[in-house]
Order: sequence, then C-alpha cells, then structure tokens
Amino acid sequence: MMTPSRQAIETAITALEGVHTRLCPRQVLGVRIGLHAAELLGVPLPVPSARLFAWVETD
Repeated sequence: MMTPSRQAIETAITALEGVHTRLCPRQVLGVRIGLHAAELLGVPLPVPSARLFAWVETD
C-alpha cells in the first residue's frame, strides 16, 4: 500500500482554501482517503482538463 505523497496532499489542501474558510482534521482525512482511492482505482491525478468530485464520509 502506497501513501499519497506530501506534495499531492499539500496541493489538494491548498485547493480547499478557496472553498472553505478554515481547515479541519476531517478535510485532511478526506484528502488522504480520496488520493488513496484514486490510486487504488487507477485514476491519474491531477487531471487538469477535468474536475473530479468525490464524497468521502468520515463520520
């Protein structure tokens, strides 16, 4: 099992800054889960020509 790179995590969290007023632990967990899921499903990230939406429940 590979873990998402620090740069991939930081890039995704930086993108969240434009959508959320503050960062919470669940957002970080969601980013990590989403990046790992993309890896498991073989989805190359980032995809500049498209948007990928994922709903990740952590509760």
